[in-house]
Amino acid sequence: METPLERAVGIAGSQSKLAGLIGMSQQRLHYTVKHSRPLPGEFVLRAETATGVSRHELRPDLYPIDLSPVDAADSAGGETIAAVNSGQSNTVSHGGTPLRDAQDEQDEEPSLALSGSYREPSLDIPGLAA
Repeated sequence: METPLERAVGIAGSQSKLAGLIGMSQQRLHYTVKHSRPLPGEFVLRAETATGVSRHELRPDLYPIDLSPVDAADSAGGETIAAVNSGQSNTVSHGGTPLRDAQDEQDEEPSLALSGSYREPSLDIPGLAA
């Protein structure tokens, strides 16, 4: 049975030609095909563009089939992911647990306050004269 990567090689004409099209060495591509390894992620989109073999076929672990929101909710076992935007805070709730939005973290000023006073570390080493 032909793998999607082997099909991409066939469409390109040879391992050498596909490797050249996607910016990968022929030796690395040969190893990947021979040992039935997945195509490294950085080459998947280039291979899709060059051969027409879909990214999902080449790497289903990285590029799953897109589901509509209804299908996604059904496949999540009924759990829904709701985005809440109250204008003051952006959170995403999954199973009732609020998660902070990356934008909220960017808006906050980092705290530089130190508790207590700062002391230089001592470099006193017994038996060593200063």
